[in-house]
Amino acid sequence: MAAHIKDEGTAFLCFLESNSSFQGALTCKSGDVYSLAGSKSHVLPNHNFHECCFDGTPQFYSIEIALTDDFGKMSSEPVRIENVMRIGGDNCSLHLEDVFEFNTDKLIVGKQASEYVTKYFPKKFANKECYVCIGEMSVNFVDCQL
Repeated sequence: MAAHIKDEGTAFLCFLESNSSFQGALTCKSGDVYSLAGSKSHVLPNHNFHECCFDGTPQFYSIEIALTDDFGKMSSEPVRIENVMRIGGDNCSLHLEDVFEFNTDKLIVGKQASEYVTKYFPKKFANKECYVCIGEMSVNFVDCQL
């Protein structure tokens, strides 16, 4: 059976200050809400990227996305999207051509970020240095190998 996610909306991503991982939520125009969890990939993708187009060296993430129910619990098995490229420092963009797109519209740091983390991401990021990126996200993922 193929896994398929095609949706868009506003995403709230909480990054550890080290940028090693993030956790978030995608609230879609359709009314669906997805949980997101990303971790930095240790193996670079085997693609031809033109580094002259980037401000700094791009980082790559593996991202898991799962539909959630009305109580915030996963209601579907997560799908994994590999080799999502991150550019732009804290005010970041995440991109995988024709599959995944996120651009930060608002960056929350300092005490305001701590309050946001305490309210929305208490289990994973409590008492850790974090920042929050809010922006529009689109996902168009099909995995025919499931």
